[in-house]
Amino acid sequence: MTITLSYNCEINANINDVYQFHTDPNNLSLITPPWISVNLISSPKIPVIEGEIIKLDIKQYYISFRWEIIVEQMNFPTIIVDKALKSPFKNFIHKRTFSEISNLQTRMNDTVVIELPFG
Repeated sequence: MTITLSYNCEINANINDVYQFHTDPNNLSLITPPWISVNLISSPKIPVIEGEIIKLDIKQYYISFRWEIIVEQMNFPTIIVDKALKSPFKNFIHKRTFSEISNLQTRMNDTVVIELPFG
């Protein structure tokens, strides 16, 4: 079973700044829901580069999972796609696209496609 989750928002910041923010794995805890704990296990380059693998411990409801994510596609300043190499899901792809509304406003489209492990 495949599930697609999408979220769109307007951010009061320049597209370049929004893109750069999303290329720093240290910001993961700032954009993750408060009931999910994210800890970096590896020390990736900042900003991350295409092809880089990031190792994370993600904890929710007292259950912790080790994730390995590869940064699959980057196109400054419009797209970042990462894919889980190791996670509790059969498949997990996270795509962020950015478009400029004005010099100080950016639209972000955030899409996560997951395939459940038993579906």
